Amino acid sequence: MYDVRDRLTTDLTEKQSMLMEVVVRAEDAIVIDDLDLVRKYYTRLRNMDRSVRQAFHLRANNHERFVESLRRLHKIIEQAAKLRCKHCFTLTSFLNNLKAFLYVTVA
Repeated sequence: MYDVRDRLTTDLTEKQSMLMEVVVRAEDAIVIDDLDLVRKYYTRLRNMDRSVRQAFHLRANNHERFVESLRRLHKIIEQAAKLRCKHCFTLTSFLNNLKAFLYVTVA
């Protein structure tokens, strides 16, 4: 799980640095007044932005599924603990009743 998370984080960081580079190049193209180059960089920027958004949504969905799985696991553990406590309580009350019964019959 940590490998996937680290890989997604690394990919997102790389894409963000590439976005910054394309923004700088687009601004430079604006300064030198090369509109074809500006159009090319902004098209590339739009595509990269779409890719970054998809990666972010993928990571957010993975995190949400992970949290939901943890919640389900916690509920299962709680139910198991309640069952165990219920059986312990039943056994304890049975032993107390047996002890009282033996005390009455022996006395």
